[in-house]
Amino acid sequence: MPLGFLVPAFLVGLVAIGVPLLLHLRRRDRQRPMPFPSLMFLSRLPIRTQRRRRITDWPLLLLRALVILLLVAAFARPFLRSGEASETGAAGLTVLLLDRSASMAADEIGMSWHDFALAVLGALPSGRRVAVVTFDADATVLLAPTGDIAAARASLDQVPAPGGPTRFGAGLRAAAGLLAGESVPGEVVLVSDMQQSGRASGAPPALPAGTVVRSVVVEPASRDNTGVVAVDVEPVPGGTLRRAVIEARLARSGGDSARQTTVALLVDGRELATREVTVPPDAGARVRFDTVEFARSDARLEVQLTPDRFTADDRFVGVIPALAPTRVVLVVPTDVRTDEVRYLESALKIGSDPTFVVQRTTRLDPHMLDDASVIVLFDVGMPTAALEATLESWLQGGGGIVALIGDRLARRGTLVASLATDLGRAPERREPAVLGGVVLSHPALEPVREAGAAGFAQLHIRRYTRFTPAAGLTVLARFDDDLPALAAGTVGQGRAVVSAIPPDLAGGDFPLQPLFLPYMRGILGWAASATVRPLAHLAGESWTVPGSVGAPVVRGPDGSSTRIAGGRGAVTFRLGGFHELHNGRVDGVPLATLAVNLPPAESDLTPMSPDELLLGVTELAATDATGDLAPVEVARAREARQANWRWVLLAVIAALIGEAVLASRGWRGIAPPSARYPDPQGDAR
Repeated sequence: MPLGFLVPAFLVGLVAIGVPLLLHLRRRDRQRPMPFPSLMFLSRLPIRTQRRRRITDWPLLLLRALVILLLVAAFARPFLRSGEASETGAAGLTVLLLDRSASMAADEIGMSWHDFALAVLGALPSGRRVAVVTFDADATVLLAPTGDIAAARASLDQVPAPGGPTRFGAGLRAAAGLLAGESVPGEVVLVSDMQQSGRASGAPPALPAGTVVRSVVVEPASRDNTGVVAVDVEPVPGGTLRRAVIEARLARSGGDSARQTTVALLVDGRELATREVTVPPDAGARVRFDTVEFARSDARLEVQLTPDRFTADDRFVGVIPALAPTRVVLVVPTDVRTDEVRYLESALKIGSDPTFVVQRTTRLDPHMLDDASVIVLFDVGMPTAALEATLESWLQGGGGIVALIGDRLARRGTLVASLATDLGRAPERREPAVLGGVVLSHPALEPVREAGAAGFAQLHIRRYTRFTPAAGLTVLARFDDDLPALAAGTVGQGRAVVSAIPPDLAGGDFPLQPLFLPYMRGILGWAASATVRPLAHLAGESWTVPGSVGAPVVRGPDGSSTRIAGGRGAVTFRLGGFHELHNGRVDGVPLATLAVNLPPAESDLTPMSPDELLLGVTELAATDATGDLAPVEVARAREARQANWRWVLLAVIAALIGEAVLASRGWRGIAPPSARYPDPQGDAR
């Protein structure tokens, strides 16, 4: 049952024990001057004095030294390690937590983590149970709790290659799940480079009461690192091929002096340009390439740096998607007339940027959402709550919805709650309404920006529908009675537009105005752009597989294949590089290619102190009457168990009382008697 100290720095105060020792050594007998007659008849004799160099009162000295010793020990906060070391002996569980994030692939780390892990397993007491967990963005239990240390050593050969972002919270939660069912407190041994960007965020993990967390830091040779954190692609209009200007953003952490590196641009594996750039310490840089051309099909883009000690972020990959038509699902009411939707369909057929492919239906099927870029609700509401929930989820996930509201919705319809509420017919007017307050700076209205507000002022609207935009939508145009005419905004990751301007001749002359065609193409194109494939994904993110793929298989850049059970689901990217989607067999031309890169924060190799690992980590206390777990801070709970210092303070008080009693008893408490001598005045004293 070893003894520990919560604040061992106070043990420096033990040097104060020398104070009473010095006082005892310097103590001398004091002689009181005595009056005496003339010394003229006495001979002068020299008196030799000797300074006292020995201790004559050992009990009092030892008692005073004990008081100082106990006082220093009380401030150092002693505690017995029985709850942390003894109780986690052979009967407990050790969770070996291995960091397998991309930063663990830095040079000089190599297989050193393996040696550290073997050392941890070799130091475990006989009979100790152990579990092995690996983590990056997610955690995986590689070996369930077992007493077979040989099996634990063998499991280290199955540890995956480094990849993905650092997330200490994921590893600690997995460890907490393994330790939760233990009868005695266990321990977590973390083998990591302690990258600061991996600090637990979001909901803090909770460890069982009494859990000991130890860290084994694996240090790279250098924390100086330069990486490509982002690439911007700026399209250039015109020409038969697609053209764009590419700009790469670099970031450097650490370093003592400026570093020169070569940046190369590759398209479909062919190097097109290189640039030399100097990056200062703890700074960034931008590298802009000349205009490059791409084919109309998918193009693989790569930006590469001169390799350094951490190569995982020296390459940024992206996929510029092929020019594909924007798929529009036009949902119309069952009693719609051909002349009502004729103008809208004609507007979407004219032009080529973007190109719209329209599918008209009177009944929206959830399977139509898989390939759709934008859903147009032409004066039609939601027939069922289930369909509304499905459409709401699709919009939140990145879909686009354009709602054109009219008389039917004003009478009896309802829209998706995240679009608009309070639908109704506007008051009858004698004169046609005029539009104003148009926010032409919004990107949805960019095609009509040249016509300006004067183009909207020429419209004459005879009948329109009143609505209240949902939260998150901004009013971009109003009628002259201040009712909203157009509202747009983002909902989750998707985009939504609500337009009360009648798209047919029954409510006004809008379809006959030159503004109609660019207006409709503009709002549909803006809403549909939310579904455009991004240039690249981040490691640790999940990607939903399209439902149209019957037996999806995703092949990673390392050649491994992941099959999606059931044909629908999501896959989480772990490794950086190009990932390919196939149907059934992993051969031939992939259905889609996705690029994955590390999060920018992973390029910063700055470490954190092991003490920072538990900041925000909570402790699971015993369940209360309701069965809920009450979290308390680990440090506070541990300090509450280390209450031995209170007993030491009581011992200090008792020692002080004993010192006072001892110093005043026996010969120590008797004052030397005063010598009596005759008073010069005649009285004896």
